[in-house]
Amino acid sequence: MKKKNYSIIIVSLLLLVSCTEKMERSEEGRMDYSALLRIHKTADYSLVEIINPWDTTKLLQKLVLTTDTEKPELPTEGIKVKVPIDRALIGTTIHCSLLKDLSCLNAIAAILDREYLCVPEVHEAIDRGEVTDCGTAMAPIIERIISVHPSAIFLSPYEKLELGKLADLNIPVVLCADYMESSPLARAEWIRFYGMLFGVEERADSIFSQTVKEYNRLKALAEKATSSPKVLSDHAYGQTWYQPSAESTVGRMYADAKAENPFKDIPGHYGSIPLPAEEVFLKARDCDVWLLKDDKPISLDALASENKLYSLFAAYKNGNVWTCNTRETNFYEDTPFHPDRLLADMIRIFHPELKIGGENRYFFRRQ
Repeated sequence: MKKKNYSIIIVSLLLLVSCTEKMERSEEGRMDYSALLRIHKTADYSLVEIINPWDTTKLLQKLVLTTDTEKPELPTEGIKVKVPIDRALIGTTIHCSLLKDLSCLNAIAAILDREYLCVPEVHEAIDRGEVTDCGTAMAPIIERIISVHPSAIFLSPYEKLELGKLADLNIPVVLCADYMESSPLARAEWIRFYGMLFGVEERADSIFSQTVKEYNRLKALAEKATSSPKVLSDHAYGQTWYQPSAESTVGRMYADAKAENPFKDIPGHYGSIPLPAEEVFLKARDCDVWLLKDDKPISLDALASENKLYSLFAAYKNGNVWTCNTRETNFYEDTPFHPDRLLADMIRIFHPELKIGGENRYFFRRQ
């Protein structure tokens, strides 16, 4: 009898430890894919921790999302953000497009960097006087921001960011570090956070769930390919040519599309790798495919006249150059939160034999 009781106690302890571990994991607030977001929900508020991408041992920001910023139950640390946000100052075309996706365009009260904004509805709202142009992210017009009374300001951070006069406005600043994630689905998962901010969490979760499902479906199809074409990215800027590292979202996407990145073995980089054009040529001159983006139309003749190295790449010689005109497509607006759409383009280009159907959205072959 004692032996039986002892066994029951052991089983009970194991169950207790198991439940405790599950509770600890859930309380950590870790996301399914994102490495930079942690979200802890309580009955009175949601605590959002954004990991510093440049030093992951530290926090970049801590936000307390609540319907009432005066609640006594709120933690003392963290920036209080009243949700849902109804008057936002948005600093990027990417996040304007995201709010369109979430059916929250009416929450945009002001913008920065209109020159780079590619959402027609927002331009029209500016022209009608419904949205205020507050200058650029590098030189915001403080007087206009004050007159708008935004409930939050959304900015893309960079290392050693200084908010300057914005820090004195007593307006919550949300640092949109999603672009520093190291996988396509990790970045896309930030839509869940933005959905919480704008009161459309259910819609955001649904969009993300569909994105994950389609991305993984396409990835599984790409695995069936029998080849892995070598891919060259973009073109040189002066003497420097940026290539995706293995840890970047583009590098991860190449792998998921079953393509070879000639620069995947260069260590210590978590984004684009700046390289001399000559080194890029030596490593990728036999590339099977060349994908490049620009904000204007690109022809093969124009490429050849731009740089004498370009016409020496195998992809150029074989007519396998694919370009994306970022002014005429929604590349920057779509792909951060819908990476499945870009993955589909890549698989059609890299593995036409798989015949996945549909038509390309962003990259088109140059003649």
